[in-house]
Amino acid sequence: MVQIQSTCSSCRAELDLTVSDLVLLLPVEAEPQSQSEAETACPPRLVHDCEECGATSVRTIEWRLARLLRVHGVPALPDLELEPAVEPHPENPPAGPALTADEIIELHDALERTDWFDELVAAGPLPDRPAS
Repeated sequence: MVQIQSTCSSCRAELDLTVSDLVLLLPVEAEPQSQSEAETACPPRLVHDCEECGATSVRTIEWRLARLLRVHGVPALPDLELEPAVEPHPENPPAGPALTADEIIELHDALERTDWFDELVAAGPLPDRPAS
């Protein structure tokens, strides 16, 4: 049986863990092949729970250690946190610049009129913004 030692990131307790206590989160992109790629790539992350305080520790590790842990049977999952959390959608528009006080006053005045919706429809859709 393989014993893995780690430290809890919350209570700093020294932990003796087994393969079944760990989960690897691997970036969706391929493992870097060169040293220069490794410096810019997202590293794998190791997740485990603390037996002392119950907190979950998540720490980045080197690819070399991730490969070694995989060989010893540590389960791995794709690290979906590195992916965008929300797909682009009209109900989740990208954040734009904050409204100024003058723009808020203009919006308030426009919404007080009874024909504000007709004016909005007549204006038509906004042109597509370039992807950032």
